[in-house]
Amino acid sequence: MTKDQILAMKPGIKLDMLISEKVMNLRINGKLKHYSQDISAVWEVAEKMNISVICSEDGWYAVVTDDIIHRHSHEHKYKEVYGKHWALANNVPEAICKAALCAVLDGGEEVE
Repeated sequence: MTKDQILAMKPGIKLDMLISEKVMNLRINGKLKHYSQDISAVWEVAEKMNISVICSEDGWYAVVTDDIIHRHSHEHKYKEVYGKHWALANNVPEAICKAALCAVLDGGEEVE
């Protein structure tokens, strides 16, 4: 999946299944956590993937913090370095799910 495909996904069963299988490495045995809609369920994903969440006027940004985000100054000019794996969504669970998927599917893995 491409990043654009991941970001275009809606919260729901398909996104929850991808998180369960690709991020949490769980087999689905009838009971599926609602990662993309439940903050208590998705917090496991945030902890496992080291994801930070930031509120902005655009919505919620979730960033895999292993990508190191920082700003440094050189001769009074700022250079910003952004994380590679991030997502913007209207709610925290959706943003975390999408950032996590962007990180694990970075190689463009095909998903049905």
